[in-house]
Amino acid sequence: MKEILKIKFVDHYEGFDPEKNFFWDLLSVKYDLQLSEQPEIMIYTSFGRSHINFKCLKIYWTGENRRPNFNQCDFAFTFDEHSPDGKNYRLPLYTRAGLGSSDREQGFISGKLPWVKIHAAACFCDSVLK
Repeated sequence: MKEILKIKFVDHYEGFDPEKNFFWDLLSVKYDLQLSEQPEIMIYTSFGRSHINFKCLKIYWTGENRRPNFNQCDFAFTFDEHSPDGKNYRLPLYTRAGLGSSDREQGFISGKLPWVKIHAAACFCDSVLK
């Protein structure tokens, strides 16, 4: 039986589904997730400020060119390089594109971080046209 983890997602883009996203799929491998107004863990983005009203473990994530404010969050997933203290994990936007629950079968999730380890998709391609 999985351990229960109370979670909340705030300050996300319009139309964000808290039960159908990369982080829900990732954490549900190890935890029985429950949406809660009194969460143990909160995942938020830069599209609002309501995260400041909660006292829990806070994780900031962004695909934008914004650095985390570690006075407001405990950990972060951003475009930036891994931080030496382990508080920022590099997770560029392209690594989340299209990733969902089927990725568990493809081996993207292996098991550490504080609680999980993410492996970036190996099939990234970029082009510049003139």
